[in-house]
Amino acid sequence: MTCSKSTAQLFYKEIIKKNIMNDQFTELTNYFCQEKLDLEEILSRLKEVLKDTDDKESKDKIEAAIQQVSAAYRILVVGAEESGRTSLLEHIFMEEASGSEGSIRKKTHGIEEIRFGAAEAALTIDETLTRRFSTNKRLEGLALTDIGEESFYEDPRVIAMAADSQAVLAVFSSENIQNPKVWSFIETYCQNKKIVCILNKSDLYPPEIMEKKEKRLQGYMEEAGIRATLFTVTLKEDRNGLKELCHYIREAVLGKCPVMEKHAANIALVSSLTQELRLSFLQRRRQFEEDQKILLYMDEKMNDFYQQQQDKAKRLKSEVFSVISQEIDNYRDCIIKKLDPKKIQDDMDISDKNAFKEWLQHELEKRAHPETESPGPNPESYEVVL
Repeated sequence: MTCSKSTAQLFYKEIIKKNIMNDQFTELTNYFCQEKLDLEEILSRLKEVLKDTDDKESKDKIEAAIQQVSAAYRILVVGAEESGRTSLLEHIFMEEASGSEGSIRKKTHGIEEIRFGAAEAALTIDETLTRRFSTNKRLEGLALTDIGEESFYEDPRVIAMAADSQAVLAVFSSENIQNPKVWSFIETYCQNKKIVCILNKSDLYPPEIMEKKEKRLQGYMEEAGIRATLFTVTLKEDRNGLKELCHYIREAVLGKCPVMEKHAANIALVSSLTQELRLSFLQRRRQFEEDQKILLYMDEKMNDFYQQQQDKAKRLKSEVFSVISQEIDNYRDCIIKKLDPKKIQDDMDISDKNAFKEWLQHELEKRAHPETESPGPNPESYEVVL
């Protein structure tokens, strides 16, 4: 089953128009749960396709998308200590401000993630992170992450939660609107989110002072490049602003159905990712085709070069063999010519033949009878001419 973002929005409008009852909303929730599973299946297949590639960037994007699709609609709540964050969460997301069944904890220490659950429970993940479950149905499909202390703004888990969040509630006390750590965190990690800035505890100052603080807060947002809607509120009943804030969050931030809003965001995410991967695959295919042409050209040139070198080697081999053969023939002819008996006889002086023969006979006798030596003929008296 597939569903485009526009189809989901039309379906959503029909639901509001017909005022669908709770059991039909349950059926709708089940429908989107199946759609979420389908999106997860698409992403898993894309992950499998890229398994054996070196495209780490796309792999990381798919992994992040899988986590985001599986996650609830996350709202990150930031603000200085004693800014009244937790009390505001009570008013915005609970039926009553305090003492109601399924209420949010009054004061947050460390990092708290608040979700809907079948029973009230608290799960301690570690010494700084607690996951709480509330039976209040306003939390269905939501995950509220309340950062209790400014020291956690550099925590990698908080940074990851900011990246996974769809909306950010930035709470400032009227006593301290110039909070560098909060502003730096929002500017660095919360851009491109739905941001709501809340100036709390407006009952502490006269209206004219609060008006100046509002302008200063808006100036800080402009300087940081933060696009957000600003609300000035108080939990005191004699000041307004809280109802307007609750209405804005439910209508503009969450929408009538957070599950549907999250699903529409998931569809947009997967659609954008698949389009990006499609373009990447097309680019890789074109690059592969170009590389293939280059390799074929190089292969052809290498074959030509190899053939040329083979032909050249054959020619050189033939030339060397020819020269050697000619030299051997010349040397052989020279030797044969020098060993010709007639030429040797003609070259030798005949008058010296008897003297040479006499000297040779004397040498043989001397070696046969060494005890009787006689002067014998002088070998220098004859000459042999070859």
